[in-house]
Amino acid sequence: MRKIFNTSAVLILILIVAALTLSGCLRNAGDGSGANESKSDGASALNTEANSNQVESPGESGEPTTTTEPATAEPSTSAPDTEASSQTEPPANPSSIPEGDYVPKVMMYHLILDEVYSYENLFVRPSEFEAQLTMIDERKMEYMFANDWHKTAVPSVIITLDDGYEDNYTEMFPILKAHGARATIFVVTDLIGTDGYLTEEQIREMSDSGLVSIQCHTAHHNDLSYQSAEALREDFSSSISRLESITGKPVTALAYPAGSYNDTVVAVAAEFFTYAYTTKSPSNTPQHTNLTIPRYAVPRGCGYYENFLN
Repeated sequence: MRKIFNTSAVLILILIVAALTLSGCLRNAGDGSGANESKSDGASALNTEANSNQVESPGESGEPTTTTEPATAEPSTSAPDTEASSQTEPPANPSSIPEGDYVPKVMMYHLILDEVYSYENLFVRPSEFEAQLTMIDERKMEYMFANDWHKTAVPSVIITLDDGYEDNYTEMFPILKAHGARATIFVVTDLIGTDGYLTEEQIREMSDSGLVSIQCHTAHHNDLSYQSAEALREDFSSSISRLESITGKPVTALAYPAGSYNDTVVAVAAEFFTYAYTTKSPSNTPQHTNLTIPRYAVPRGCGYYENFLN
């Protein structure tokens, strides 16, 4: 009888141990599955963040190449983004500036650069450009784009730069951002991405900032007064298409290369543009249309900029 009891007790103990062992195995298997699932979710989140940090940078050819910034564990980007947007946010939408009796003061620049490598008066020093924007700010003038010309209820100014030189991005754009100012760049599309001129990426970044309007300076920078109507249409169409494909925004303003135009040029321009700008001075052009808007040429060392603003 005692042997049977002992044998029964041993069997019961064996069953209990087996049950406990089986339970532990099942529990460990469940824990391992959860760990794998957690790893998978973490990797997916990092991949998503890495993908969201993809940026475009110009390759050697000027075409965009995709690079990936390293992912960070802590997505603490909200504060810097807010700060950046507050620095470049335009003060007001140009189209929202009420109409009135003030004729916008239109300024014409080319390069904002200390170094001179061609006709000197085309090279306005960055320090001079900075001081000129300060004059505008002190007068509380509203900045407008060339593709939104209209008489305003308050004094206003339109900053334009012709040709699309690289320094418009490297020198002019930072100064523009510091002042929350606006400017319009008239770009020659055949020169985009060539040595000394803006790349597509630079054009796109400035346009996306809301501080720069990219408008047309033709495809080839030829003297338009010697072009046939057919050649003009081909030039305007191709240059508009190129610029709009880069910025995703309408191109409705033109600057005549070297200020050259005639009746045929103006008539064809009217088929494509709402506004067109000359190189004539407003001082000598009391009357004009939306397709023959004059501009003040701002030279290097300009000591009479205030006269333009008065």
